[in-house]
Amino acid sequence: MGGKRIIHIRVRTDRIPVEIDERTTARDIKRKLGRTDMVLIVNGNTLADDDKILPLLTEGENDIRLVPNTPVGSSFSFFTGKMRLKQKETLLRELGFIPSGYREFSGLVKVGNRIIRMRVYLPFTFPYSRPIITVDDPSFLGRHPCIMLNEHGIEVHFKDNYWKPWMHTSELVAQAIGFLRSIEKRRISSWTGLEAFRNLMRGYI
Repeated sequence: MGGKRIIHIRVRTDRIPVEIDERTTARDIKRKLGRTDMVLIVNGNTLADDDKILPLLTEGENDIRLVPNTPVGSSFSFFTGKMRLKQKETLLRELGFIPSGYREFSGLVKVGNRIIRMRVYLPFTFPYSRPIITVDDPSFLGRHPCIMLNEHGIEVHFKDNYWKPWMHTSELVAQAIGFLRSIEKRRISSWTGLEAFRNLMRGYI
């Protein structure tokens, strides 16, 4: 596989397009994005600065992300117990989430033109079962089958088999935020289209 191609790199809640070729290394990516203090992970592989990107890419969708080096140790090591919870807290704080209860974190996120509160719950079986992510905004109910009401509130539901014990909670949160933004964008586009149609029809009345 050779030549230039565009990849999308997830940095916290953003997906940033970057052009690479067969010579592009992890160091090049981090310099382009101004994130030389972070760790680049490509399809589950943690890259050293001199490692090249292209050989690790597939023809389909790729999972490429920059994650912080955490004070509790390597951001890609598998921790358990209190150390694991401390690591999760450190990474969630990077997204603006703070502890709001026992094994619970809360933060404000921007979705479209609105600011909504999102909550993250870590079940007792964590990390062997996935975190639960909810939003305090009932307007999302009924807008997608993966947004449902349960005992925790309005959940942005992920399939259980999507979660792996070595994943970071912050990764799931970033995907939940991106998912809500895409839903809100479609809603705004639909509303704009409907309003344009109404204005057009007014010209014939």
